[in-house]
Amino acid sequence: MKILHIITSLELGGAEKLLVDIVNLQREKGEDVDVLVLFDKKNIFTLDSITSKYNSKTSYKNIFEILSVIKNGKYNIVHTHLTHAQFWTALASCLDFTQLFKSGRKKRRYITSEHSTYNNRRDKKVFKIVEKILYRRYSKVICITKAVQNSLMKWLEDKKIDRYPIVDNGVNLNVFAKATPILREKIGVEDRDRVLVMAARLNKAKDHETLLHAMTLLPKKYKLLLVGEGDKKEELERLGAELRLGDRVKFLGVRIDIPNILKASDVAVQSSHYEGFGLAAVEAMAAGIPIIGSDVDGLRDTVKNAGILFDHGDFKGLAKKILAVDALKDKSELLERQRSRAEEYSLEKSVDKYLKLYKEILK
Repeated sequence: MKILHIITSLELGGAEKLLVDIVNLQREKGEDVDVLVLFDKKNIFTLDSITSKYNSKTSYKNIFEILSVIKNGKYNIVHTHLTHAQFWTALASCLDFTQLFKSGRKKRRYITSEHSTYNNRRDKKVFKIVEKILYRRYSKVICITKAVQNSLMKWLEDKKIDRYPIVDNGVNLNVFAKATPILREKIGVEDRDRVLVMAARLNKAKDHETLLHAMTLLPKKYKLLLVGEGDKKEELERLGAELRLGDRVKFLGVRIDIPNILKASDVAVQSSHYEGFGLAAVEAMAAGIPIIGSDVDGLRDTVKNAGILFDHGDFKGLAKKILAVDALKDKSELLERQRSRAEEYSLEKSVDKYLKLYKEILK
């Protein structure tokens, strides 16, 4: 079985990090796996044997270059991730006239993964028509949670649930469980500080604003580490200044040592407007620190009954829960629940489900 993964980029993000982990383990299991990255100007993750293209995200040339890679590689499975890869590959598949055996049976299957419960396109009705057509080009649309499945089927007005199998995201648990804490002085905090951390893109999907407002209600010994980059960075820096948080908030940018940063932190927060899954929450659970997340679709399913949820946008409630969990003298029960939940999302289980699904749809 030859597998080609196609992704928009390998920038910092949950879907990008997940793909890297999936590909590495699929290769360890003996599968013949390649990756096509459409735009790699800001890539931070790396993989062996990457084919890269540098086209504009709106260039029609993507269709023909993707098709060329697919046909030359003679792949059995073409698996796409993220919007631009999904759209351009769906269009390329329309021109893939060599995907059939002489018997008429398909020798190549196109599948895609849906990573979120919401995106901007769903605010415009015209995209419903477009996406109904393009998603039909895929044999299966893999959803990373039940919430993602429900929202996508509702958007596409499709009741054929077998087309939308659920495969949970997976985390390389040992990487986080066995990480060595980074020296706090290297990230601008002291041993006496109580350290909060949120690892997420600085974009509209994430609700950093609620977390920053919550910081104003916490004692000054609480410091906040924001890991990630994004188009809202300057806006969030201005908000931090307006709230007079000063050096209590550290913008760490893109980091590849997130497991080490988590291990040096006291509490992880995932404050989001919407999530497909909440990979960062599982990483915090695996690292052995309390996780507090927004009570929103996707993230709710990941955190509920293991970590702690707060009402979306309620900065006062978030501050109270931070203080409450940090004041616990014995966190062993909480951390054990989180560890047990994290094990449900092991990378091994996720990859096995993907490979099983690939083989089923090729039959």
